[in-house]
Amino acid sequence: MPLTLTYFPVKGRAELIRYILAYAGENYIDQRVTRDEWISGVKSTSPTGAAPILTLENGQKFSQSRAIARYLAGKFGLAGKSEEDKLYVDMVVDMLTLDIADNFTCALYEKDTEKKTELVKAACEKSEPLLTKLNDLVAGPDTFLESGVTWADLALFNLFTDLLPQVQATLKVADFDKLNKVYNCVANEPKIAAWIAERPVSSF
Repeated sequence: MPLTLTYFPVKGRAELIRYILAYAGENYIDQRVTRDEWISGVKSTSPTGAAPILTLENGQKFSQSRAIARYLAGKFGLAGKSEEDKLYVDMVVDMLTLDIADNFTCALYEKDTEKKTELVKAACEKSEPLLTKLNDLVAGPDTFLESGVTWADLALFNLFTDLLPQVQATLKVADFDKLNKVYNCVANEPKIAAWIAERPVSSF
């Protein structure tokens, strides 16, 4: 039985994991459940009661999106080679997912248009200096590590491809020269392009 990734029919917190699996060329079951299916039974199978859920070939189940992404990145050689490289990559991913992406989460679910605009503006102002710092952390010609692509590069791509456009953020990757090279490196990867072309259409 191949790996199974269980999540809702959206990109959300599972899309970085899907990018990792796509880049690795791994065959897996992309199980998408409705809210009703989640509440009525699937949630009870999650070790922490959270989604996404990764089910291994032996039936073991794990949850928490960053833990799953980190595990798969290590499994498929996308975490860095040395322990210091892995720490560097984790540092970058934490900045992207905790310090930046989470700034926009409240705006994503805000229904009041005026409030949403204000939340996005505030998130952009808070995130821009962090992106400037990240720009300086790009060590390779078009990847965060000199040794090649890691899940940090995929996380950057995820941020600018899926989250920021969804909330209509004014931040543009082209405004950061090194980050733009990282973004284009991932965008030009055939396996990533193929996944984007074939993945189910979702609102976010």
